[in-house]
Amino acid sequence: MTGADGLSLEQFGALSAIRARMEEIPICLIGGMALACQGYLAYRQTQDLDLAIAVPSARIDAELGALEGWSPSAEAPHRWLAPGNTRIDVIPIPPEALQAGRTSWADGTSMSLTGFRHLLTAAIPYEAQPDLRIMLAPPALIAFLKVVAFQERPGDRVRDLGDIAFLLDEHREDARIFAADVIQTQLPEDLLGAFLLGRDLAQLLDAEERTVALDFSDRILQHRDGGFAEQQLNRQGPPSWRDDPDRVRHIMRAFERGLRIHQ
Repeated sequence: MTGADGLSLEQFGALSAIRARMEEIPICLIGGMALACQGYLAYRQTQDLDLAIAVPSARIDAELGALEGWSPSAEAPHRWLAPGNTRIDVIPIPPEALQAGRTSWADGTSMSLTGFRHLLTAAIPYEAQPDLRIMLAPPALIAFLKVVAFQERPGDRVRDLGDIAFLLDEHREDARIFAADVIQTQLPEDLLGAFLLGRDLAQLLDAEERTVALDFSDRILQHRDGGFAEQQLNRQGPPSWRDDPDRVRHIMRAFERGLRIHQ
C-alpha cells in the first residue's frame, strides 16, 4: 500500500524505526523517493530509500543492526533490508567525511561526497507523519548527486541517468518559465527544464562542483565515452525523447547554458 506522497507503509515504518534510534541526528532522504515526495517521478512504481545520515558507518551498523527484522544486505556495504522487503541505502556523512570529501565502510569501499555538504543548508524539512520529521534533498541537488555518482562509477550507475533525464525534462514551473530572464533565452519551452536545472545548480555549486556538472555535459556532447551516456540517457528518459535522435544533445546544451549563466 502506498501513500499520497509515494511512501509505502513499510517505508514509513523503516523511517520511523531509524528516527527512533537516532532522534537528534540529521537524516535526509536523497534519492528517487525524495523526488517522489516532492511530486516528481510518478512514473516510478517502486523505489528504494536512499538516506544520508550524519554519523559514521560504524554507528549506522550498530543502530540498524539492533532493529528487529533488519539485516545488512550482501549486495553492498551501505544497503540494509528492513521488514516488508524494504531496501534502504544509507550513506554516512559525518563531519570528518564531508571535510575529506569521501565516506567509507569497513570493507574498504568508499564513495565521493561531492555536493553532499549542501544538505546542511539546502535540505527541505519534511513531516512524513506528525511524529516523523526528516529532511529532503531538493531536486536540483539530487540531480547533481546522481551526476557525481554516475561520473564516479558509470557502469554501475546507469539507472541514475533515468532520474537525471526526467529532471532535465520536468524541472520547470509555470511561474518560472514566464520570468523575463527565462523568456530572453528564446529557448523552446521543452528545453526550459534543462536550462532551469542548470541555472539552479549554477547558483548552488562552487566552481569545483560546477566543473563536475560541466564535465558530465561535455562527456555527452563530445561523445567522450563513445556515446554510452547519451544513448543511456535517451533510452531511460521520457518516451518522447526517442522520437528525436538529437534530443539529448539539445537538452544538454540547454543544461550547460544554465550552468554557465554566471560565468
